[in-house]
Amino acid sequence: MKQYGVSRKEAIDVLSDLVEENWKIINGELLNPPAHIPKEILLIFLGFGQIMEVLYGDGDGYTNSKTTTKDMLTTLLVTPFNV
Repeated sequence: MKQYGVSRKEAIDVLSDLVEENWKIINGELLNPPAHIPKEILLIFLGFGQIMEVLYGDGDGYTNSKTTTKDMLTTLLVTPFNV
């Protein structure tokens, strides 16, 4: 941010636009997969994108892993739920 002289809000807006544009590309590739790339490989990239969205969508989930991320993973993997 300092290098380009922009505010935190401006940087977040630009990054949000990049994320949105790349989600469109990923989803487009999944809907019309190229013949030379197996769909399973594309699904790996989709999963990676989803994980990044969860970890970094509302802040730094890696740095704050003992709070927010831990709570999410506990809810997902440990806490029982009714089916």
